[in-house]
Amino acid sequence: VNPFDWKREFPHGGFDVVLGNPPYVQAALIIDHKEYFKNKYSTFSGNSDLYVFFVEQSFKVLGENGIYGMIISNKWLKADYGLSLRKYLANNVDIYQILDFGELPVFEGVGTFPCIIIGAHHTDQRIETKFVPIKELPPKRAIESQIVDLGFQISLRDSNANNWVLVPKDQKSVLSTISKDNILLKDYPGITTRRGVVTGYNPAFIIDDETKRRLIHYDISAADLIKPFVSGDETRRYSLSWQGRYLIFTRRGIDISKYPSILNHLSPWRKELEPRRKNTKDTIGRKPGIYKWYEIQDSTSYYEEFDKPKIVYGQFQIAPHFCFSPSSMYFGSNHYMIVHNNTRFLYYLLGILNSKLYFFYMKSIAGVLGDADEGGRLISQKSHIFKFPIHDCDLLDPIDKARHDKMVKLVESMLSLHKHRAAAKTQADQELYQRQICMSYTDYHRMKLQR
Repeated sequence: VNPFDWKREFPHGGFDVVLGNPPYVQAALIIDHKEYFKNKYSTFSGNSDLYVFFVEQSFKVLGENGIYGMIISNKWLKADYGLSLRKYLANNVDIYQILDFGELPVFEGVGTFPCIIIGAHHTDQRIETKFVPIKELPPKRAIESQIVDLGFQISLRDSNANNWVLVPKDQKSVLSTISKDNILLKDYPGITTRRGVVTGYNPAFIIDDETKRRLIHYDISAADLIKPFVSGDETRRYSLSWQGRYLIFTRRGIDISKYPSILNHLSPWRKELEPRRKNTKDTIGRKPGIYKWYEIQDSTSYYEEFDKPKIVYGQFQIAPHFCFSPSSMYFGSNHYMIVHNNTRFLYYLLGILNSKLYFFYMKSIAGVLGDADEGGRLISQKSHIFKFPIHDCDLLDPIDKARHDKMVKLVESMLSLHKHRAAAKTQADQELYQRQICMSYTDYHRMKLQR
């Protein structure tokens, strides 16, 4: 028996008002219901959060002349998994307002990054959306006053769903000028971007120098699997502050019997390292998969690229923090690397990525946790950084070559100065190199202005 007869109770098609605060549940936690969501909702993608389906369903039950309001996570505005939702809303909904609260604690004690959507069903009228970056919560500042003072109009119908640019029109014009006659990083020949290593259980695989020495002392072959490792804020602008940690890199297919000291080290964590069985409620172990308990969780088939010259950067940045690694260096899943077979091109690219221009552009088109102008963290995943436009230098053109070579020379100087500052023994020497670094930054930014 169905106690609620939808067609009888709502013969005209739906509710006059739909308000909601749906649950935020990551895709990994609803994977068992993947096929259901895939067949039922057009907004489905492999990484969709549960709230995405609530948004679509809410509009399905909204009456023809009804109005809609929902508070959800703001990540769909820029994230890859939000693409299908952005397309759905642009094609089916007139969004009147989007209020983005960034990292403000709307829900006490919970970091949800909320936003509010207010809208109605699609009409033939040319509706513009008022986007409002909320800076403060009441009672410090009324929401109504911020809508008036901080809000600006954007046209979502005319926007590319792959990348909504949520900035005022004059700023959007500047971004268009930056993009003009340049190519996206993803289209540059020979560029490869890779994510760091996902171990699935860092306490077993990340070791200090003392443990490394002990493992190699008992079995010299262990040295083949122990790699220098960085994470967190060890990657900085032009410098890599390695803290002496190492990764036990037992990649897929490794014959662990050849490395007895490594096997003995990992054995106490076997229960935590075993892959969990699918469709169970097991809480101990790593994600389900076909890997062995002593192997790194993800395949990382591109492991040889960790030994090549590369640009390394963290996923979250409060300023441009790109550094250069000339040789073997491994890093965790919150870091990425850019690989190219031309080291001079990597130097050229490093100079561009560490510029204020890069950060200005990216904080306008990529995801930001918090307020980008007030210490918010820029999300610099592969999909985000690939959207950055760069000038494709023609090295046969004298002007282009001169600019390219000057950039490379400045970056080489910057890398050298940071290296010397890190090795300086006295405070006086550290201050000397820091002054030279500041002078180099002045030359660097002057070059960008001349460009």
